[in-house]
Amino acid sequence: GPDDEYLLLDDRSTDATGAELAAWAARDDRIRLLEGPGVNLSVARNTGFAEARHPRVACTDAGCAPGPQWLTGLRAAFAEPDPVDLVVGVYDVDGGDPVRDAARVALFPSIEEARRPGALTRLAGRVSGRSFSARRLDGRSMACAVPAWEAAGGFDARLRSSEDAVFGDAVLATGARSALALDARVTWAQTGDLADMARMYAKYGEWGGRAGSWQLVSRDLVRASAYAVGPLLLATG
Repeated sequence: GPDDEYLLLDDRSTDATGAELAAWAARDDRIRLLEGPGVNLSVARNTGFAEARHPRVACTDAGCAPGPQWLTGLRAAFAEPDPVDLVVGVYDVDGGDPVRDAARVALFPSIEEARRPGALTRLAGRVSGRSFSARRLDGRSMACAVPAWEAAGGFDARLRSSEDAVFGDAVLATGARSALALDARVTWAQTGDLADMARMYAKYGEWGGRAGSWQLVSRDLVRASAYAVGPLLLATG
């Protein structure tokens, strides 16, 4: 909208990103360029929240394409008579080859299932870690009130992954309220390489453990157990 601002933070990129962002800013006065500290995503996002002119900030990750209703979906929860402090959006993943198509089914939650969650769907989500929840933040699609960000102490600058889930826990620990916005959808371009995918999940597990988040660690343990049992069931027919 005309009163919105876009905070684009160039975190010391070494390619043509800076020039491209500058060209966008020259065409649209709603765009503000920020220079990142070159540290990690947590520090970069804290920089953006601190510089924001408005009381609410929406975020997505690089590699994510927001859908046409993404921002509207995030705004809706803030527009309620008793607005929430944190809005958790949803994401889909792209496909197009056997590896990515299989990963969509095996590894990532389904927006369609989240719209009609039956008992078996909820159980499968808990066993596999494939579910969306208003109480589990994913940084690919989110919005937060600036006062709630301040009260939570911002994103943990020590973390190089899992910072979004830890931040969501910190916001809720202050007594803030959250909502799940199933219309706030982005599409994430996932890797089609199994080795890259394994490294990504290993990174999630490592930093979830370093953060001391029992929610993340328990999710990973349950997920690992499910994936260990799956091949055994397949082998036995």
